[in-house]
Amino acid sequence: MTDLILSGFFLGRLKPAPGTITSLAVTALFFLITLLLPTNLYFLTLTSLFLAISLLTAISPYLIQKFTKTPYDKPTITIDEVAGQTISLLPLLISQNKNLLLFLVGFALFRLFDIKKPLLIGHIDSLHTPLSVILDDLLAGIVSAAILSLLAALL
Repeated sequence: MTDLILSGFFLGRLKPAPGTITSLAVTALFFLITLLLPTNLYFLTLTSLFLAISLLTAISPYLIQKFTKTPYDKPTITIDEVAGQTISLLPLLISQNKNLLLFLVGFALFRLFDIKKPLLIGHIDSLHTPLSVILDDLLAGIVSAAILSLLAALL
């Protein structure tokens, strides 16, 4: 069960680039939800998924500390990408935006900030703690969501 959670539902086992694969899978899932679900099921489904991801994210630092030896941020741990990518897409999910290009931009923004780790994101990542494994991706998701919100508003 721990591996299922930490590997982002086993997506972290896929190669190459498990973080990118996981982020792309999350993006595809949420785009399909936005595109296919009727409005009366959309918010229930979105809320359920968001709560499940939030819970898994909250327990992840404990699981990382308990079951992973240092270095904590191994390529197979991708629950942080699930959480960060979800946050980055929230503006589109909330507004039920069906623009595939914006979803791909949200994916690209999150991956850019997650890989390059500018400023505070890099500082958090450099702490090398179980909590920092998750927090740097949450912050990358927040920055990506802010930029994506501006882009969506302009379009």
